[in-house]
Amino acid sequence: MTCNGEEMISGGRLSVSTCILALAGSCNKLNASEDHTAVANPIKSLANAEDGVTAAFELVLTPALFAFLGYLIDRWTGVGPLFVFILGGVVAAYEIWKLWYTYTRRMEELEAGLPDARRKQNG
Repeated sequence: MTCNGEEMISGGRLSVSTCILALAGSCNKLNASEDHTAVANPIKSLANAEDGVTAAFELVLTPALFAFLGYLIDRWTGVGPLFVFILGGVVAAYEIWKLWYTYTRRMEELEAGLPDARRKQNG
């Protein structure tokens, strides 16, 4: 297998990480004996980016959907923009709280896994 015209493997099998590096286009000459553990970080970053995109859609679309339902209720009852603000505002406040809460819990989990944090817990 080649990467930008260079030979990637000098014997042995292709690993999954080598193939990912080749697809990413960020590889130089690689040997089969090299450690490719750094490849896990881009994959993890993609998963984290996917979580961010999901949170962004939830933060925008969910309150908008509930505000639209409030608009329909307002038209049906003839009250004015009361339900638009109530439903949209409550759901927007909930989404912001949920985003803050999940972010805080995730950071606590990641910090607990750091070597310095384990040292502080043990002594």
